[in-house]
Amino acid sequence: MATTPPGWYDDGHGALRWWDGTRWTEHAQPLPAPDAAPAASASTEVAAPIGDKPVVEEVEVVESLEQLEAATAAAPAQEQPAVPVGYPPVPPPPPGAQGAAPVTYPVTGGPGYPQSTYPGGYVGAPGQTGGFIAATEPKKSKTWIVWLVIGIVLLLLVAAAAVIIPLTLMISSSSGVGPSGEDETAAVATVELYDDAWSASDCDMFVAATTESFRENIGLATCEDFELASADFGSSVQGYEITVTDIAHEDGSIIVSTTEHYESLLDETGEPADVPIPLEDHYVYTLVESGSDWLIDGARTEE
Repeated sequence: MATTPPGWYDDGHGALRWWDGTRWTEHAQPLPAPDAAPAASASTEVAAPIGDKPVVEEVEVVESLEQLEAATAAAPAQEQPAVPVGYPPVPPPPPGAQGAAPVTYPVTGGPGYPQSTYPGGYVGAPGQTGGFIAATEPKKSKTWIVWLVIGIVLLLLVAAAAVIIPLTLMISSSSGVGPSGEDETAAVATVELYDDAWSASDCDMFVAATTESFRENIGLATCEDFELASADFGSSVQGYEITVTDIAHEDGSIIVSTTEHYESLLDETGEPADVPIPLEDHYVYTLVESGSDWLIDGARTEE
């Protein structure tokens, strides 16, 4: 297929555009003004002034197309007028004209056709492309990313709360409250001595930790009574631990609250259990001052 040689051509949009032989370029300039007078045809009559009257010169009449082509080929080439510097060159005859080689122009919008530098291209060109579309098309919302991050954070907070809160309760329930001052220290030591007396079935420790009125109120006024009761206690429980949870003062007395953990070796019917049963009791001890000591004068359980 023949191609159009490089040159200035009418691009069909009111301007001359440079064709580099394969595609349109971005170089363009206005169309030149038409010639003042068309060149004389080879078949017209030429008048030359001779003397006082014009004489009509005879011209050869061409009777066929073959004779016209032969005459045109034999005629000497006419000198082309000089083109002013800077003036755009006269474009070659349009493709398809007589004497011009058949050529094929690039299809609008096809390969080799110059792309527009304006939004939308030339009239009849495809719609906006490239950077113009990227700059003008609606932006996609990225709000979903924010909500996704918030959801993950909330999920992590819930998971952390599910772990931290039970752990905090376990720590707080197992951690004790320390005494403040000599009196509270002595009161806490008396409560620990009382529990040790039951575990060891030691009556002397039991008497040293309690008042006489307290022993009578619980039916353990004598060491014989205490030793029988503490023996039953020692054979039915194991792993006894006491934790002080609160210390308060009330009407000259010191109130010591405890949580006591142990394992019962008997079931609810008093029969030996297949496996030790973990239990927990809450006691509130009331201690009164006796000389330099603080003795247990009352005890009750709390649910």
